Amino acid sequence: MRRSPDLRTLAPVLCLGTLLLACAGKSAQEYFRQANTSLARGNSFLALRQFTRAIELDRSFGDAYFARGRVFFSTDRFGRALLDYKTAAELLPSSPDVFFELGNAYQRMGDYRNAIEGYDRCVRLNPTYPNLYFERGNARVALKEYEPALEDFNEAIKGNTTSLAEAHSNRGVIEARFGQHDAAVADFRKSLELNPDDPETKVNLGAAYLALGLRDQAKAMFLAALEDRDGLRDRGKKLIETLDELAQ
Repeated sequence: MRRSPDLRTLAPVLCLGTLLLACAGKSAQEYFRQANTSLARGNSFLALRQFTRAIELDRSFGDAYFARGRVFFSTDRFGRALLDYKTAAELLPSSPDVFFELGNAYQRMGDYRNAIEGYDRCVRLNPTYPNLYFERGNARVALKEYEPALEDFNEAIKGNTTSLAEAHSNRGVIEARFGQHDAAVADFRKSLELNPDDPETKVNLGAAYLALGLRDQAKAMFLAALEDRDGLRDRGKKLIETLDELAQ
């Protein structure tokens, strides 16, 4: 004799079927909106799945490629981010956001020449894009192109980049390389006003003081830098004393 189906057994099946039907009817835009909601809630794993589903439904959805690339970038998957940014650049050729992030991805991958090309495209689309000149300057320093890098850091500082302390410090390094030690001192001091806990800039300022013959100021900066390193103050002091003796 046939038995009636147990409604309790059917309930999960019916719920799953309803869920699948609901998902099947979603558009790429709906998945995209849901992905952004997931990101706002801190769920990047779910957001990646939803951006991917949006892309599967619409391969020309440039914003979805770009958004997914940003999630990959924020989770240090730079190669995956680069692939998405490259596709987004083809689909959104007028977006400065895309080319700036494309440059950042290339830079994180160590491809500084292509990074600069991405930043150049961004300059053409929006010459006042935030942090653009700072990042292009960093890429140029990596290629030892110091003069154009110096110009970029000048532009970054004039534009009040969000990385202002780093821009002053980086410009100071180039000025010191060019023998412009007074200018380097001014930049290192400005950088330390903005970020007083940067031992590397303190060391660079000490070196610039030393190049100007300001030995006491140099020693003070070297010691200040060593204070930021646990257990190194006494060793650093002895090293400075030894260098003084050798210089006599």
